[in-house]
Amino acid sequence: MMNPIAIVFKVLGGIFLFFGLICLAGAGWTGYRQYTLLERWPQVDAAVTQCRMNSQPMTYTDTNNQRITTTEYSLALEFRYTVAGREYTSPASSSLSSDNYNVMRRKADEYAPGTHHPIRYNPDDPKDIRYDVSLNIGFAIFAVILGIFGVIATAVGGAMLRAFRRRRCPACGQVVPTGMLNCPHCNTPLPVK
Repeated sequence: MMNPIAIVFKVLGGIFLFFGLICLAGAGWTGYRQYTLLERWPQVDAAVTQCRMNSQPMTYTDTNNQRITTTEYSLALEFRYTVAGREYTSPASSSLSSDNYNVMRRKADEYAPGTHHPIRYNPDDPKDIRYDVSLNIGFAIFAVILGIFGVIATAVGGAMLRAFRRRRCPACGQVVPTGMLNCPHCNTPLPVK
């Protein structure tokens, strides 16, 4: 019969390994999606037609179990641009949000109506746009974080599973308890690991 501690470690190891592989797959998909935006979506100059700063109350509980309410700010923008001789006007929301009013106010001023900025558009649907696409850490941060969690969880899960894997005798194929130098079933010397 298997040791109950070994069973717990195998179950936890499997959970960590599964979670790690899911995170790595998510990081790969997210990274590929970001790469596709940079590589395949054409860039065009666009004029800002509207810039609105939205605010939303956010409530959370701090470490002292006290409820704290803050305001979260984000931008809602609209751009006008031309693709293949046809003019489009499309909305775009920001992936950036902050509870710091001044940070978002500076961003809103940067995207004031009438200013021009490069945007990327989906060649299959020119109304699908991204305005904050560039090769920087902010653009890839989600893929990087998922990748880091994935590597750590996969390594921990793999180590837990490896530590309690079953060892078999090369001669008779029977399960050999950890720490045995000879097989208790056929007395064959076992390789040292």
